[in-house]
Amino acid sequence: MDLEFALAEADDRIHRQVTAWAALRCLEEAGLIGLPQLAPAVAALRRDQPAPPPFHYSGHCWGVLERAQPPRTSLPVPPDGEYEQSPQDWAITTLFHSAEDDSLVAVLEVVVCLAFVHGRDGYRQAFADLRKQFPQLR
Repeated sequence: MDLEFALAEADDRIHRQVTAWAALRCLEEAGLIGLPQLAPAVAALRRDQPAPPPFHYSGHCWGVLERAQPPRTSLPVPPDGEYEQSPQDWAITTLFHSAEDDSLVAVLEVVVCLAFVHGRDGYRQAFADLRKQFPQLR
């Protein structure tokens, strides 16, 4: 909750930087960062910009994932691991969430994805890494 409040108090520039950083971490962790089909989105995120069209459209992102057929894994979800979900599914959603018009909505959505991509056993470290990267959120 503290992270959510810190993000809510941050400005648009910080929102976009955190969104891009977290989305890139998700894509890396899920093994999707090197997909050639995602190169324009990855390049934009590396510039702290939202994923460009057509990545703002969820259907496009899901289609890319389906056609690319990357290896799929599953992890117990945070916080208690009641069930498992695919980090690749969560990672691909960061692209269209990064393109939300409201930067606070974008960052909150992508930070949730960060937790699910890292799963029950890794989400706390992912959040600690985020806070280390952005000390102004403490």
